[in-house]
Amino acid sequence: MKYQVRYKTKNMLSKLPTISPVPDPLRIEDEPPKSSKSSEAMKEYLNRVESYNKFMTEERSAYEIGKRHLANMMGQDPETFTQDDIDKSIGYLFPSSLYEPEARPMMKPPEEIFPAKKEAEFDESGRPYHFLFYTSRPRFYQLMHDAAKILIDLNEYEDKIIRGNETNEQNFTVVPLDTSIWVERETLEKEFQEFIHENEYNQMKLVFERIASHPYGSKYVDFIRRYCFPLTEKYAHYEKHKPEVLEDGRQRIFIPFIKRKTALVSVSVTYPGTGQFLIDDKDLRFFISLQGRETVLYPLILSDMLKKVDIEAKTIVTPTDGGSTALAIAIRTGVSRGVYHFVDDFTKDKMKLAGLLSNEIRQKERKKPGQEGARRKFTWRKR
Repeated sequence: MKYQVRYKTKNMLSKLPTISPVPDPLRIEDEPPKSSKSSEAMKEYLNRVESYNKFMTEERSAYEIGKRHLANMMGQDPETFTQDDIDKSIGYLFPSSLYEPEARPMMKPPEEIFPAKKEAEFDESGRPYHFLFYTSRPRFYQLMHDAAKILIDLNEYEDKIIRGNETNEQNFTVVPLDTSIWVERETLEKEFQEFIHENEYNQMKLVFERIASHPYGSKYVDFIRRYCFPLTEKYAHYEKHKPEVLEDGRQRIFIPFIKRKTALVSVSVTYPGTGQFLIDDKDLRFFISLQGRETVLYPLILSDMLKKVDIEAKTIVTPTDGGSTALAIAIRTGVSRGVYHFVDDFTKDKMKLAGLLSNEIRQKERKKPGQEGARRKFTWRKR
C-alpha cells in the first residue's frame, strides 16, 4: 500500500500543468535571430559557383606552370613572358598549316577558353530579379521588348507629325542597311550567355529591319548600330598609298608586294588611262584560261573603270603552288587597291562588300607523315 500511494502521487504530479515564469518587464533579453532559409535554387547555384571557381583555380595554376616551362624551353624570362611570346613559341614548336584556328595547337588563359558562368538572377528566397526570368532567356527577350517599345514610339512620333502636334520636328530618315552586316548569332550568345535559336535570331533581324526602314528610324540609329554595323568597320584598313602625280598630270598608284600563296606581284594603276592592261609586258593573253582573265578584270567591271585606267603588273616571285590562279588573285587584289583611290564612296562600299580589298590568307595544306598527301591516304592492302 505504501508503494501504491507513491506511484499514484508521482502520476498525479506529472499530469499537473506547467506554469511558465512571469517575465520581468525591466529585463531586456535579445531575441534569437530568425534563421534565413535559402531556396534550393540558390543552394544549387552556390554549389555550381564553388565547383566552377575551384576548377578555374586549378586551370589557372596549370596555365602558369605551363607558361614557365615554355619560357624556360625558349630561353626567356618567365616573368616577362607575354601571351604574344606564348603564341609565337607554340607556332615555332608545333607548326601547323591548318586553316581552322580552333584546330591549331594553342595555349591560352582559362578565362578565354572556358565561358564565364552566368550570375545569379534571383535572391536567397528564390525571387527572380528580372520580370522575364521565366522565359529562360531574359536578356534576349529584353532586347526584343526594347525593340518593340521603340517601334511603338516611332509610330507615335509619326502620328504626331502627321497631325501637326510635333513642334520640335527633326530631320530623321531611314537607316540604310545595304552595306551593313549583322552581329553573328554566336557572338550574341556569348554576350547574353544564353542560347538563341536560329528562328529567334531571324526574328530579331526582322524587327531591327522594321526599325531601320521606318521613315524616322535614324532617331534610334545608335540602338540599331549595336547589332548591325557597317561593313567597313569589320575589315581592317589596309595601308593606303598616296597617288603620285606624273609629268602629264595623270595620277599613279603603285602597290608593292601583294602575296597569294607563293606568288608575289606588284601593280601600278594610272588614272586616267586608255584601258591598257600589261602583265610582265604582255596583254591579257598572258593567262591561257578565261578564268584568269575574268579574275583580273572583275574589279574594273564592278567599279565601272574599264578602259578608264592603265594597269601594269610585274611578277616578283613566280608561284610554285597555286599556279596561274594564285597569280591572278594577287593581281586582282592589287588592281582593286589601286582603283579604290579613284572611285566614289558608294563604289568603295561595293568593293569592300565583294571582298576585293582583303588579303586571301588561305595556304596550301601541307603533306602529313604516314599518308600520301595532305588528306589523301595510302591504299590499304590486307596482304
